[in-house]
Amino acid sequence: GGTAGTVNEDGDWVTPFIINPRNPQSIFVGKSRIFKTTDRGASWTTHPLIGLSNSKIDAIAVAPSDTNVIYASKSGQIWRSDNDGGSYTEITSGLPGLFITYIVVDEANSNKVYVSLSGTSAGNKVYMSTNGGASWINISACLPNISANTIVLDTSSSVDAMYVGLDAGVYYRDNNNT
Repeated sequence: GGTAGTVNEDGDWVTPFIINPRNPQSIFVGKSRIFKTTDRGASWTTHPLIGLSNSKIDAIAVAPSDTNVIYASKSGQIWRSDNDGGSYTEITSGLPGLFITYIVVDEANSNKVYVSLSGTSAGNKVYMSTNGGASWINISACLPNISANTIVLDTSSSVDAMYVGLDAGVYYRDNNNT
């Protein structure tokens, strides 16, 4: 990480602010890089720059089962950290290169991650990885050809139930349907 300081730069149109799911005093903010506080914003450290530019972070997710695992996206690419943001590895291979609108990690498995995608590329709305981003599976099925904006996992479900919010409508999926 970087030095302590403040978060004094512009963020994306919808700047990601993510509360650590196991420690509410710890917050992650995406600007050109990820900033992290462990004291409710009194001081901040910076994660290393990911990607080749100062473009803005679009989405961040922290794994509830292992908060050292962080996923972050910018400019249609996605990275993973296994050491609380000390370093990041790109895991974009297998995704269609579209703007990533949201990232969510399974509550019990830090390697099971889902992304929603923006745009009108038919059949490219939601992807899942069960191996931490080493490979991706398209689970868009018959979602309409409009932007997907968010994913909510039903943590009480035994069949991996999820809700996907698109520009028009909310869609439901689980392991019992395609």
